[in-house]
Amino acid sequence: MREKSIMEDLLKNNIGGGLCHAWYARRFLAPVLIKETPSSHSGLGIQCYTQWSSPIRRFGDLQVHAVVKRYLRRKKLIEMTQSGSTIPANITKNDVGCDPTIFGTETALPLLNFSDSEIDFTDGLSCLKAARVVQRSSQTYWMLEFIRRLARNKTKTFESVILGCRNPARKQYMVYIYELGLEWQYTSPVDNLISGTKILVKPTNILPHNGQMTLVRVQF
Repeated sequence: MREKSIMEDLLKNNIGGGLCHAWYARRFLAPVLIKETPSSHSGLGIQCYTQWSSPIRRFGDLQVHAVVKRYLRRKKLIEMTQSGSTIPANITKNDVGCDPTIFGTETALPLLNFSDSEIDFTDGLSCLKAARVVQRSSQTYWMLEFIRRLARNKTKTFESVILGCRNPARKQYMVYIYELGLEWQYTSPVDNLISGTKILVKPTNILPHNGQMTLVRVQF
């Protein structure tokens, strides 16, 4: 209940222009789970969600699209064979998820089933996770390299907002740097920084290859 009260307060009072609530709420989001039956979407807050109409083209979305396309192709091939038409020679197993020569027989009718699409939604997940690590590392590197070059100007500072406390014992907070659209950790020399407080920070000790950067607070 305490967590819910904090979230509602951040949202109701529009702390940090909504950025604080968004940061705080993300810790409660459930990880993605792909299955054949529709279920809720914690991020959107809806009870039923399918990836078929998603405007984002992630690996999982492409898998769902492949299943739907195979279903529609199988249905069309069955209709063609039932009407006496010839199946085009350029239709392959990859197009329909099975041997196209079986269409026109009784064994084809059960193929109008999504679970028979021969797409393993878990296939390649380990490679996908590894790719995400590489992607995040690359993005962090180039962001820090960009900041390192900006920091050549010794007077360069960035306006930021305190999103929330990450580790009270170590006085670690998360801040959002407006100009960069970047969330980064800030270790404060004092306690009890309030979420939504705007501060000026100066980046130091920027090491792009190590993914490291220290933020130092300066006065407005």
